[in-house]
Amino acid sequence: MDIKKHRRWRKPLVAHLSLTSEHLMRFIQSKGSCSHFHRFPTDMMEQTINLIKSISTYNQQYKKWIKANESNSERFLREA
Repeated sequence: MDIKKHRRWRKPLVAHLSLTSEHLMRFIQSKGSCSHFHRFPTDMMEQTINLIKSISTYNQQYKKWIKANESNSERFLREA
């Protein structure tokens, strides 16, 4: 995985995960400029759907963990 060195992450992880799920849902709905989901083979469609579910589940678990383990949890839970 190639990680850009000088990228600033101004939003908390919760916001990035929510945005990624939203992008994937748009992709499935074939909205915007990326409308080739319907041409995927069935296994790739299933992987995409499972990815959305996995991100959402992880995000919910992460939120619960942050609330239970961080004194300043609001800082990490902004959906900015």
